[in-house]
Amino acid sequence: MCNTEECAGPYEDFRAQQCIQRSNKYHNNVKHSWLPYEHPDEARKCELSCKSKETGEVVFMNQVMHDGTRCSYSDPFSVCARGECLHVGCDKEVGSYKEEDKCGVCEGDNSHCRTVKLTLTKTPKMNGMLKMFDIPMGARHIIIEENETTPHIVAVKNQVTGNFILNEKSDNTESKTFIENGLQWEYSNDGERETLKTAGPLHEAIVVLVSAMEEDVKISLTYKYIIHEDLLPLITNNNVLLAELDTYEWALKSWSQCSKPCGGGIQYTKYGCRRKSDSRLVHRNFCETSKKPKPIRKRCNVQECNQPTWVVEDWSPCSKTCGKLGYQTRVVQCMQSLHNSTNRPVHSKHCTSDRPEMRRVCNYTACPAQWRTGAWSQCSVTCGEGIQQRQVVCKTSDNTAGECEGEKPETILICKLNLCPGSPFSSLITQTPENSTIKDEAVYQKVPGNPVQKISSNEPCLGDKSIFCQMEVLARYCSIPGYYKLCCESCNKREGLTTQVPDPEAFDLSQPASHKALWLAPTTQTLTQTTKAVRRRLFSTAWAPT
Repeated sequence: MCNTEECAGPYEDFRAQQCIQRSNKYHNNVKHSWLPYEHPDEARKCELSCKSKETGEVVFMNQVMHDGTRCSYSDPFSVCARGECLHVGCDKEVGSYKEEDKCGVCEGDNSHCRTVKLTLTKTPKMNGMLKMFDIPMGARHIIIEENETTPHIVAVKNQVTGNFILNEKSDNTESKTFIENGLQWEYSNDGERETLKTAGPLHEAIVVLVSAMEEDVKISLTYKYIIHEDLLPLITNNNVLLAELDTYEWALKSWSQCSKPCGGGIQYTKYGCRRKSDSRLVHRNFCETSKKPKPIRKRCNVQECNQPTWVVEDWSPCSKTCGKLGYQTRVVQCMQSLHNSTNRPVHSKHCTSDRPEMRRVCNYTACPAQWRTGAWSQCSVTCGEGIQQRQVVCKTSDNTAGECEGEKPETILICKLNLCPGSPFSSLITQTPENSTIKDEAVYQKVPGNPVQKISSNEPCLGDKSIFCQMEVLARYCSIPGYYKLCCESCNKREGLTTQVPDPEAFDLSQPASHKALWLAPTTQTLTQTTKAVRRRLFSTAWAPT
C-alpha cells in the first residue's frame, strides 16, 4: 500500500466519480444519470455497477473499478486491485485484520468514545423546511428517529455543499437503501414513523430538517450518534446531553409463532430495545448487540394432530352442452382440522385414503345434426349464364350422417357473367332504356313465330359433367348456354324437346315495358316469373357435386 493518507480538500467518493464519468453511456437507447452502486455479492464488489437516477435500474458497466477504490461502504480500508478485493486492516496493511473501535480508534477499547443523544420537539408555523439540528463531521453509528406519527417529512442535507441527501422534494418517501456522500444510508418509513441510520463516519457535517406539511402540528425527533472525545468541541448546541450506553436495554417483546399447529412445536422469545426513561421500544441499534439476551424457547401446541382428510368443493359447470368432449372439475385438498376449529391444508401424502375424483366427463349426449356446406364452385362458364354448385351434407358432432331439422341450404346457384362476344343479345341489352321494368338481370326472350333448332356450340360435347343432368325436371334449362355446356349429352338425347331461342328482331324495345311479351321456353309465362320459378326449383332440388 502507498499514499494511504486522505486527500486534501472536500471529500470525494471515488466510486461515484467513476459512475458520473459514464453519464454519456446510453442504456436501452436512453441517456441516464448514473449513481454509485455496491453489488451485494462479495465476489463482485470490485465490478463497476451503477444505478440509474431516473429509473433505479442497476447496470454493469463491463469493467472493474480503478485500483484503490474501496471494496465496500461498510469497510473503510479494504481496496480493489485489478478487479480483486484486497483485505486491509485499520493499520492500512494488506492482509491485516485489525479493526477500529466504535469511534474510529484502531484497535481501540471505546474508552475515548462518547455517545450523544437529543430529543427535540418543534412546531412549524408555516409550510416549508424547518431546521431541527446539526450532526458534526466524524459522527458514527447515527440514528435519527421520529417519535410520533405526523404528516411531516424528515429531510437531510450536506451542511458544506448545501446539497440534499434525503427527501429534497418530499415526493418520494418510500423506504430505501441508498449511497450518498460516500456512505450507505438506510431510510425506513412505515407510514407512521421515519427512521434514518448510517454507520458513518460523516465526512462532512449534515443538517436535519423537517418538511412541514401542516401548520401547528408539532414534531419530535430523537437522534443518537457516537463520536471521538477530541471532536466534542465541534458540538455547539448546549442542549445536547452526553448519554451513557446503558440508558437503553433489551426487553422481552413477544413470543414467536409456534413452529407447528399441533403435535408439539417450539416457540422463541423476541427481544426489543427499550428506553429506560419511559420504557418505550425504540430502534434496536440504540442497544448494545453484545448485551442482547439469548432467546428462551418452550414447547407449544402439544395436543395430538387430527388425521387429515380429503375435502372437496362443488363441481364446476360442464365445459360442453353435448358431445364427447365435455368435462367438469373440482378442487380437492388434503385438510387437517385444528383445535381452534379451523382447517389447514397439508401435503396430499398425509391423507391415507384414495384421492376423490377431480375431473369427470359430462353431458355425454350426441349433439343435434347440423347442415354443413362446402365452398361454392367456380361458375361453369366464362361468359353468359351458368351455374355454381356446392356440397351440402347433414352431419352429427361425431361426423356421422344424421337427420337435420330445417330446410336444406341451396346446392345450386345461377351465375351470370358478361355476355359472350357475338351474342345476338349483346346489342339488345345495351339498348335497353334506363326506365325498363326488366327484373332479376335475366336474359329476356320473346318467343318467335316458328321454332328454331337447338342451341349449337362450336365446342364438341364431351359428355355430362354432373350426374344430375339426367333429371327430367332440369331438362327445361337446356336453352341456357351455361347449363347446356354442363349437360350437353343429356340435352342432345332429348330430341322430342323443342327448345326455343330468342329472335332479336322480334324484340321491340319501342313498346312499353308493360306490353313486352317476354317468354322462356317451354313455359308460357313472362320471363320475370319464369326466372323466379327456375331459381326456386333449382334451390329446392337436392343437388350435390360428384
